[in-house]
Amino acid sequence: MVDLSITDIPPHTRVLKRYTQPLPHALIGPDYEKLARDLSNVLEEITNEEERAASVKKDLGARLSALESRRSEIASKIRRGAESRETPVSLIADLGLAKVFAIRDDTGEILSEREMTEEEKQAELFPAGPEPAGPAPPGA
Repeated sequence: MVDLSITDIPPHTRVLKRYTQPLPHALIGPDYEKLARDLSNVLEEITNEEERAASVKKDLGARLSALESRRSEIASKIRRGAESRETPVSLIADLGLAKVFAIRDDTGEILSEREMTEEEKQAELFPAGPEPAGPAPPGA
């Protein structure tokens, strides 16, 4: 290949086209300074993204854990064929048996039974009024 300077083009030649292409250049002081700033900025961005990734990963881990817990809860209900729900229950005192029964209102199932306390026996002998309707509403 002939080594020609642009000023040394012989008269029997002509320039067909001018273009650029990446070619090696020796770095000088200002080039190193600019590259050092660029590198510093990229390193800071990497650190920020790694911190953000760790935070997102932690949040996703917590969400995934909550979903897995919910999945286990649902699967357990399906395996048992039942789930717990708030259900009305009445405590019924039977003076003849001197027992108190906890009875499920929706099915009539006896959940538990126990002996009446002396206080319950005395209260049944001298009823104070109508059957209690449940907890008193707030402010009553």
